[in-house]
Amino acid sequence: CSRGYLVRAFREMGYDAWGMDCSTWAIENADEIAKPYLHLSGGSEIHGNFSWIIAKDSLEHVEKIDFLINEILHRASLGIFVVVPLSPKCNMAYVCPDYEKDVTHFWRLDLPEWARMFMQPGWVVEARYRLPWIKQNWYQPGMEWGNGFLVAKRV
Repeated sequence: CSRGYLVRAFREMGYDAWGMDCSTWAIENADEIAKPYLHLSGGSEIHGNFSWIIAKDSLEHVEKIDFLINEILHRASLGIFVVVPLSPKCNMAYVCPDYEKDVTHFWRLDLPEWARMFMQPGWVVEARYRLPWIKQNWYQPGMEWGNGFLVAKRV
């Protein structure tokens, strides 16, 4: 959830939104309106059940990714929305060079590999390289395939 801006936006729209982040700094410096709804996590555990889980620019930071994705799949009753930076092939440099500047990035995967992680019985997965209005600054020559957007829904 980082500093809670997305949590605040959902709450202002009337949704019962909560956030988790593994960064003490992010929680301590969070948006004051969102702060009561934010929780510090160790990075791989989720507490509670939710209709939807959103993981925007976060899964690439989690060392125990298989464990966390299983937790997400277990705890989301309707669906999951994921945004991740992409590598053209697994374990290669990111398509968008700026993503290499973050030393906390642990995973460098391509879109099919990210999608595969969510393909479990009872789930349908849609994966794309582009979504209108999200990360438009990366839609320039050479970086069109640099971000992945996935929606997994229970069937």
